[in-house]
Amino acid sequence: MILKGFSHHAICIILFLSSVLVDFHAQALDSISQNKSTIITYQDAITFRVAMSDKFNAFKLRSKEDDLSAVIRPNQQINSTFSLQFRFIEIDIGYTPTFIKFNNDDDKNGKTNFFNLATRFYIKKWIQNLEFTKTKGFFIESKDFGFAKENNIIFPDLKVLKIGGSSAYSFNPNFSFRSIFGQTEWQRKSSGSFVPTISYYYTQFKDDSNGIDEYIDLVAGPSYFYNWTLTESLMVSGGIYGGIGYSNVHSSGFKDGTPNSTLDGINYRTEITLAIGYNTKKIFTGVMASFNSFYHNIETNFRIDDHQQFLEFHIGYRFDAPKKMVQIMDIVESKLGI
Repeated sequence: MILKGFSHHAICIILFLSSVLVDFHAQALDSISQNKSTIITYQDAITFRVAMSDKFNAFKLRSKEDDLSAVIRPNQQINSTFSLQFRFIEIDIGYTPTFIKFNNDDDKNGKTNFFNLATRFYIKKWIQNLEFTKTKGFFIESKDFGFAKENNIIFPDLKVLKIGGSSAYSFNPNFSFRSIFGQTEWQRKSSGSFVPTISYYYTQFKDDSNGIDEYIDLVAGPSYFYNWTLTESLMVSGGIYGGIGYSNVHSSGFKDGTPNSTLDGINYRTEITLAIGYNTKKIFTGVMASFNSFYHNIETNFRIDDHQQFLEFHIGYRFDAPKKMVQIMDIVESKLGI
């Protein structure tokens, strides 16, 4: 079944992997010595960051038998995230108060409740990301189903739970991944890196009037990021990722008597990231755009693809950490060998 799902998506990803192997080899040789002057670190600063974005997961439903599709998404325009960062630890909490959601069409498209909790660790050249997201309330944004063309369709009881993360390794010690995400460091001299990544997610779709669909996805593939340092305070960043993996889908608990089922197959993930950052010693800000798609190629009539395209604006401030906190973190990092 898995071999049958091998398509042009896989061929594109393999070609991308081949194209970065030369750069990987060069960086592996260069990693023998690290030029620390290319990166500014804010070792003893606590960073507080606020971000506003339209970062939500939309899901494309595809019926292979009827050649029909529909996109469902949350009815919320803005998501706010508050981040606290110190040394190798980052904690993100995503919650949007009602007064800044900026949408007054709950009567038409339903109400959405959204919560996100995430953390990111930087241990030497490893980047570890973990996240928990819970969303309730969706509507059909675009539809190709005949019965949906005349009527607005909402799913107020649809709940989507997503738990997972990614593990990545940056080969080039002269490249700062933190300069893009969080700006706890700053790239002084332009540099890039090959960053192989493994991602793993559990996604649950649940409706009060129906059953439960559970997706387990494991994807691995190459990525490449580059920081262009334009001035001492201005930087442009870009990254691309392509991965192939395995999906397992389990459906159960249907009240209409539909039997439980378990299927597996190939999945593909692609992601493009673009960012502009501005940095001073205390204050920093930036804009980031991301295009992330998760395709499931499973031998079933009905498929769900996960899409996320967002634009984010953030602003942050660094302040000196208390000496006691610095001493404790020094001890923790020495124990971990960081």
